[in-house]
Amino acid sequence: MTEAVDVLHAIERLVTLANAGPGADAGALRQANAVLLRMGLGNGASGYKAEKLTVVRDSFETWFSDRKWVDFGDCPKAFRGRLLADIEHLRKALARGSGGQD
Repeated sequence: MTEAVDVLHAIERLVTLANAGPGADAGALRQANAVLLRMGLGNGASGYKAEKLTVVRDSFETWFSDRKWVDFGDCPKAFRGRLLADIEHLRKALARGSGGQD
């Protein structure tokens, strides 16, 4: 498999996980973190790519917590939209490398 296909599958997995929440779910959070680690979080990612990986990780930590997403508004759809936007920004960062911004 090519790297592009691997990235596409990883992004699809993150979107699936985002659609599974919200709520405390340690297993889903572990899955999201495992995907992000394979994408370079904490080892090998730098610059904009590292920033976007961290943003997505932090958003998943909020999403799969016990209602911490409420701090961003009381509508889970709004936070899910934010999480999906974070994932899309990560996808774009991975597609072009770590040099640019959205």
